[in-house]
Formats: sequence, C-alpha cells, structure tokens
Amino acid sequence: QLTFDPNTDSHHSWSPDGDRIVFASRRLSDSGDIFLLSADGSGDVEPLVVDPGSNWQPSWSADYIWYMQAEQGHDQDLWYISLDGKTESRQFTDTPFGETWPRMSPDGRFVAYVSDESGQREVYIRRFPGGEDKRKISIDGGRYPVWNRRGRELYYVERDNLMAVPIDTYPSLKVDAPTRLFSWDDDLERRFDATADGQRFVVVQSVGTETITVVQNWYAEFKDKQ
Repeated sequence: QLTFDPNTDSHHSWSPDGDRIVFASRRLSDSGDIFLLSADGSGDVEPLVVDPGSNWQPSWSADYIWYMQAEQGHDQDLWYISLDGKTESRQFTDTPFGETWPRMSPDGRFVAYVSDESGQREVYIRRFPGGEDKRKISIDGGRYPVWNRRGRELYYVERDNLMAVPIDTYPSLKVDAPTRLFSWDDDLERRFDATADGQRFVVVQSVGTETITVVQNWYAEFKDKQ
C-alpha cells in the first residue's frame, strides 16, 4: 500500500521510468488535485497541481503530465505540465464541451481524449501542441482511450466492447476503422490496460468482488471473424 490518506486517491499513472506515480486526490480539497509519489513509497507525497479547479485523470507521457480540469458547470478542458521546473501548466483545449481522459501518443505527436461535443462521449485525437488535425476515432460512443505503446494502435471502450483502431501519425495522419476485439462487463470505470506489444490485456471485471481477468489468444479469435 502506497497511500494512507482517508480521502479518495485515484486515477494513478506510472512515470515512463517506473520510479514515480502521479495520481488525483481529494486530500487537500473536495474538488481534487494532482500529486506525485515515489513508486517504492519512500518520501512524502508531493502536490503537483493545486488550484480552485477540479483536477483529475492524470496521465504521464514522456515529457508531460496530462490531466482534466473542470471549472464551474460542465466546462472540462485538458491541461498539461512539464516536470522541468521551468514551466507552469498549459491549457490544451478551451471549449464549451466536456473533454476528459487525455492520453498522449508515444511519439508525442497526438493527444487522444474523450469529448461530448457530438452529443455523446466519443474518442478524438488532436495534434500536439497546436491542436490541429482533430479526428473523431470512435463511431458509436467511446471512453477511456489507451495507446499501444508502439504508437500504432489506439484502444477504447464502446459500451461493453474493447475496440482497436490502427493509426499512423507519421509522415501524415492515417486512421483506419475501429474493430471490436472482445467484450466484458464494464461499470463506467476504466478497467483495462494493454501490454507493450498489444497482444495481451488485463481487465478488471465486477462480479460482486474485484477480480482480474487476463484475455489470451484474442487475436486468433478475432482473425477467424474477419
């Protein structure tokens, strides 16, 4: 166990070198803030983003920590901060819509996120840092994007289905149609992750008590259905 505060600590993400963890917590305010912690539990918890807004859903890319900041009402935007000690948090999106779950591609060229601008939550990507080349990735609802660590595929949840979308970001953006990999009982929480090669997934499934399900040989099953 790494955190012991009685308030909620959640939405954790590993640093690229595996030495630290970033997470969101209500330990300083009811709205939520972003904190850093050594992965071995040594040292103190370090506040990273503490301001009047509600700050949640941090994710750690090679150069930045990304997070969602919510102001009054429904306004949710995406922010990022470098840990070089020289820069403050910067805003990536500024719209009247709810934009959540930022995840930067491994090559640092695009950011995947969720937006409700179409009337329902869908997965989008936008080029970093300018925000151009916006592309809607999901076609029938989407949540919780996760990049393949090789950067050539994006996974997301569509209702109870795990979807995959092949994506090339260089030299120009190319996005293929999404394909269903497999289904499981989801309960509106991000409860999956992929291995570096994208061939195995760890899925937490709610069956009264928390269990971990490892889905193996999913590609062979999918291939037969093409």
